[in-house]
Amino acid sequence: MSHDTPQTPHGPVEQVLPDLFIVRGSFRMAPLVRIPRTMCVVRRGRALTVLNAVRVSPEVEAGLAALGEVRHVVRLGHLHGCDDAWTVRRHGARYWSLPGERVAGAEPTDAIVDGESPLPGASFIVLRGARLPEAALLLPDEGGSLITCDAVQNVVDDAFASSGGALVARALGFRRPCGVVPMWRLRQGGRRLAPDFDRLLQRPFENLVSGHGPACLGDAHARVAAEVGRLWPRLPHPGARQALERARVCWNRGDLDGYVRALYSPNARLWSNGHPIAQGHAQIRAFYGPMFTGEAPTTLVFDDVVGDEDLAVRFHLEAHGGAPVAAGLTLLRFDEGGVAERWTHTTAAPASAPGSPVVK
Repeated sequence: MSHDTPQTPHGPVEQVLPDLFIVRGSFRMAPLVRIPRTMCVVRRGRALTVLNAVRVSPEVEAGLAALGEVRHVVRLGHLHGCDDAWTVRRHGARYWSLPGERVAGAEPTDAIVDGESPLPGASFIVLRGARLPEAALLLPDEGGSLITCDAVQNVVDDAFASSGGALVARALGFRRPCGVVPMWRLRQGGRRLAPDFDRLLQRPFENLVSGHGPACLGDAHARVAAEVGRLWPRLPHPGARQALERARVCWNRGDLDGYVRALYSPNARLWSNGHPIAQGHAQIRAFYGPMFTGEAPTTLVFDDVVGDEDLAVRFHLEAHGGAPVAAGLTLLRFDEGGVAERWTHTTAAPASAPGSPVVK
């Protein structure tokens, strides 16, 4: 029984770098909805490695044959692979996939793990936080070339998309240069992906070939860094702990406005024992106001701080003279302007923290 999918519209083999080629094609997502996708071909001598395989016509097959022999087929992402079996069988190639991944009609011969690859000087980068298996391949070619599947997409035109597919791409936020698109990002775990993208950005690359869209040449690292910074902003230097200390100083001198500005971003959400109680500077000021206007001001003391950006803080409040009047555990999630969310429990034990809006 054949598991092959029908051929869909696609273009010729295009050379984007001396040993890097693409074939721009399409995928039928639903009736009348065809979206762009891209196959990448890496050449080493006469040996070719195909990533994000697309079933191609005899004419395009001839173009590949002119480049060399397909020795390896690589499946980088869980949501791709419908044409892998055809490509592997057609060329008798070795088949690389992430552990546990299978497609009908093609048994993996090699596993994708961090650091290894079928190409000299190249390395796989596995996205450890992704709910569905996903990886990228970093090549040394031309200042560094990053090959991705869905993790970073470069849909900047409608080539080979149907009109319905073009509309869907715009509506769902796919149409972004070097974008981490919303549907994929949310399905894969959202913020839990941030450390993986930090690891990607620690590696040098100037070019990007994605499973969707044309190649991005020359400034890919800067574009991906801008996208990651937009999605998962980091508190700028001097960092979250220093912001926390500035807020403590403001609290202890009775400076309510300074405390709120030092710690909270403009749209921060404040939670207490699992219930939302304030959002934004005005509501947060109103919540804390009574604590600053009473006759017996308190001193804020941090007993323990864990983390570097998102923080878990054990604290207590002391009355004049040093007697403790309250204690608690607060969990802080930071964005570029301060705390984005804060969850506070009124005892020092974190037993009820799981399930709160901040602990995910």
